[in-house]
Amino acid sequence: MKMDEYCYLGIAVHYSGNFKRAQKLLCNKAVRAYNNLLKKFSNFENVQIKTLLKMFSTMIIPILLYGCEIWGPYMLGKINSYESFKSNFEFFKNIKEIERIHLGFYKRILGVHSETMNLAVNAGLGKFPLISQVSTFVVKYWLRICIVYTLIIQ
Repeated sequence: MKMDEYCYLGIAVHYSGNFKRAQKLLCNKAVRAYNNLLKKFSNFENVQIKTLLKMFSTMIIPILLYGCEIWGPYMLGKINSYESFKSNFEFFKNIKEIERIHLGFYKRILGVHSETMNLAVNAGLGKFPLISQVSTFVVKYWLRICIVYTLIIQ
């Protein structure tokens, strides 16, 4: 932990409001859990894909998305409009590490090359990128805040 950060409930909060360090720390924790999962199941051929996906979604994804209600708006705020989303892919630079772990596991269990298109891997498993879950969690959290605020005002 650096001197210009504060760790609150497992999320590293930088004095500038930047959450890159928090995302990096969460990715490091997820990689450790991912490696432990790989040690337990070194041979994926004997385990069904459905079982591996369930294990990944219950053991690794919660680590990757921990506190995404807080750091998610930081990532989503990089998109000003649909045109900036299409043209400048800075949005994807922020979630590159999270998606790298996510897609790396999917590619490994499917047994495809690491250069395989991410869209094809997600479509083959019927999954969506993690940013869709982050967006959902952020919106739900915002709605909960709005509901509580209206209840307090009344």
